[in-house]
Amino acid sequence: MHIPVLRGRAAEHELLGAVLADAEAGRGAALLLAGELGIGKSALLGDAAIRAGGFTVLRAAGVGEEAHLPYAGLAGLLEPLAVHIDQLADAHRQALRRVLRGEGCPDAERLVLRLAVLALLDAAARERPVLCCVDDVDLLDPASCDAVAFTARRLSHRRAAVLLASTADEWITG
Repeated sequence: MHIPVLRGRAAEHELLGAVLADAEAGRGAALLLAGELGIGKSALLGDAAIRAGGFTVLRAAGVGEEAHLPYAGLAGLLEPLAVHIDQLADAHRQALRRVLRGEGCPDAERLVLRLAVLALLDAAARERPVLCCVDDVDLLDPASCDAVAFTARRLSHRRAAVLLASTADEWITG
């Protein structure tokens, strides 16, 4: 199938293709698309999701009205991978199930949850590479934002990629 290049976005299209190819080969990466409203960041995320035909594609978007709900964004992003939770260690299963049920995560277990997210991506990536697309990441609830940032920094040897779109150049807090 031929997928047209977004008009005026050949360089970005090529970069996204390289990120996908690297993730498929076990050299995962994260990419932040930052810029003003209306410049086509969401379209680029959509283009990448279409091009990732052999991937499990996860999508989420930050919503300002939900920014007060801890882990709401992360739960929405990871829900399609719930079928893989039973493959994980007990502590990881428990942490992820709490988040997916909307119960959040105690501060003392934040590292366990973040490691559980990585383990879940690894479990899913045994079947096919994983692409996480998060639009308006700067509007995610802070807990989800921190977990996504933690994950994004640890992809180099994984069959996964994280693509983020934001109107803020600096959104990573954790």
